[in-house]
Formats: sequence, C-alpha cells, structure tokens
Amino acid sequence: MNGYELVILALALSMDSFSAAISKGIELCRPNLKKLLIVSLYFAFFQALMPLLGFFLANILEHFLYQIDHWISFFVLGYLGYNMIKEAKEDAIKCNEALGIKDMVILSIAVSIDAFTVGITYSFLDVDIILATIITYVVTFITTMLGVKIGSTVGQMFHEKALILGGLMLIALGIKILFEHLGIFIL
Repeated sequence: MNGYELVILALALSMDSFSAAISKGIELCRPNLKKLLIVSLYFAFFQALMPLLGFFLANILEHFLYQIDHWISFFVLGYLGYNMIKEAKEDAIKCNEALGIKDMVILSIAVSIDAFTVGITYSFLDVDIILATIITYVVTFITTMLGVKIGSTVGQMFHEKALILGGLMLIALGIKILFEHLGIFIL
C-alpha cells in the first residue's frame, strides 16, 4: 500500500471516532482546547494502536477477536448511547464535562476495536506499519478535533435534542459495526 491508500484507509477508520467525537462534543457543551486535545489524543492513540496490535498479534488472536469484536463495540456503544439519552431526559441543561480515564479508554476502544482487523490485514500485505500507524494517528486526531467542535456547536444550539441525537448516533454506530461484521448491509 502506498501513502495515498493509507491516508484513505485512515480516513475510513477515523469515521467511527469522528461520529463518537460529535457525540462527545455535544456532551461537553463548550470544550476548551485542553478538552479538545484530550478527546483527540485518546481517540487517535487507540485508533492507531489497534491496527498496530492487529499487525503484531495477527496469527495469535485473529480468529478469536474477529468473532467477538463487533459484539463488544455494539454493547459498549449501545450502553453509552443509552446513558447519553437518559442524561438528556434527566437534566437537559447540565453538561457532562467528564473526561475520566476509564470512560475515555472504554469509548476509545469501542470505536477503534474494529481497526484491529485492519492491522491483521496489514500483516498479510506489504504495509509499512510505522507509516500506517503515524498516518492513522494524525488523520484520527484531526477528524476527532473536528467532530468534537461540530458536536459542541450543535450541542450549544440544541442541547437536549443534541444529547439525544448524540446518544442515537452512538447506538447507530454500534448497530452499524455489528451489522457489518454479521454481513447485514444497511443502505
């Protein structure tokens, strides 16, 4: 794979993080630069880490993880989306400014776990894994920053409805990941 192909693949991989970043931006309401950086660093780190892990652990874990990664993403994103909708109904004015390590790691893994299989694919192709990791990191970092900013802007205008929309987006993302892996295509 050449650099252009790796950038396109990184953009495709970063779309799950972008969607989750929009939801996170809605939750944060008015994120400052520090919060934008925190979310972007977490998402980019895990989005770049998963293909790297897949590359190096391809032969050991390929079959096992491929069977369950979509279920993990489905349940975690569904749970997070449900909680976001529940928060919108309970307290429509309050913003969730929490960026705790536990919550951010769980969300970051949930949106990047399917990238593990891309790393497995990298191991079978002639891919410069260092270049692929750097490109994935940079692209995800940028798209995540944009997603948080977009989510924040939408959240400020329509807070309760935006929280519900963000929660629905996380649930839809979980369903999309599940359906893709089960071979069910949604138009």
